[in-house]
Amino acid sequence: MLRIITVIITMFISLAFAEEVDYSDLKKVPDIDTGFYIPVEVKDESVPYIKNVFRKVYFPKGDIFQPVVAEVKEHQFYISFNRFDTNWNLGNTNGANVGFGEKFGIVKWQKFNNEWQVSIVGGLFAQFNLEAQSHDLINADYNIGVSLSRRIDNLAYRTRLYHQSTHLGDEYVLKDRNWLDRRNFNYEAVDCAVCKDWRPWKICGGGAYILRVWPEDYERFSFNIGGEYRANRNLDMFGVFGRYIAGVQVITNEQNDWNINTSVKGGVEFGEGGTGRRKMRFLLEFYDGYVPYGQFYDKKMRTIGMGIYLGF
Repeated sequence: MLRIITVIITMFISLAFAEEVDYSDLKKVPDIDTGFYIPVEVKDESVPYIKNVFRKVYFPKGDIFQPVVAEVKEHQFYISFNRFDTNWNLGNTNGANVGFGEKFGIVKWQKFNNEWQVSIVGGLFAQFNLEAQSHDLINADYNIGVSLSRRIDNLAYRTRLYHQSTHLGDEYVLKDRNWLDRRNFNYEAVDCAVCKDWRPWKICGGGAYILRVWPEDYERFSFNIGGEYRANRNLDMFGVFGRYIAGVQVITNEQNDWNINTSVKGGVEFGEGGTGRRKMRFLLEFYDGYVPYGQFYDKKMRTIGMGIYLGF
C-alpha cells in the first residue's frame, strides 16, 4: 500500500499550480492536433509572453497520449471477430474480443507545445466463443486507475496506476469445471510509455511493474516496443475524411521467460486528427504469443481477424 501511495504522490508532485490566463481579448483558432487556442494575430514583442504562460482546462476532451494502434488492451470501444488457435481446452474456434474503455480528463495544463493532463481511465476487455450454443463468455478483465500524460513537441509520455481483476464466464466454467483451475487473478500495476512522432511514422515503447499480485508467485516486469504508420489525409468516403494506419507491437514479460508476443493491426481510420475528436477504425489484426487475458497468461494462442474501433 505504501508503494502505491508513493507512486500517486510522485505522479502529482510535478503538477504545480499554474497561472490561469485570460484569452478572451485575443482572436484565436484551435490547433488541429492539440486543441489549444493559438492567437492568430500576435505582435512580435508579445510572442515571448504568450509562449511562457499556461492555460488550464478542466474536463478536457480526449487525452494527450493517443491510443497505440497495435495495443492489445487499449482503453477504447471496439469489437473484433477472430479465429482463435490455442494450445488449451478452448482449441480452435471462432471468437470475438469486445472492449469498453474510456479516458476521462480531469484537468489539463497547456503551454503551446508543452502539455500535462490528469485523467481517470477504466475499461472492460472480454472474449467470447462464437461457436458455443450461447456464445459463451470466456473471460472478462476489468481495470480502473489514474493516468498522467504529457506532450512536448513530438514526444508524448504516459504513466498509469491501475487495478485489474479477471472473471471467468459462468457458462465456460460450468462446461470445463473438470479441467479448469479457477484462479482469482488480480493485481495493481504502474506502467509507463513514450512515443516519438516523425509523421507519418511513430515509434513507441514502455514497460510495466506489478506492485501487488495474486497469485503471489506471478513475475512482475514486462516491456514493449512498436511502431506505427499514419498516412496523411488521403481518403474521402461518405463525406468523412480518413487515412491509412498500421501498427506493430512486440511484448515480452518476465512471467513467460521473456518470450516474444506480437500484435499487428492495419487498416483505415476515419475522423479528424488530433485529441478529443471522434474517430472510427476498421482494422485487420493478428496476434501470436501468450494469452494477454485473465488467468490464461501461461497459455498460447494465435488469432487473426478484423475489428471496428471507436475513439472519442
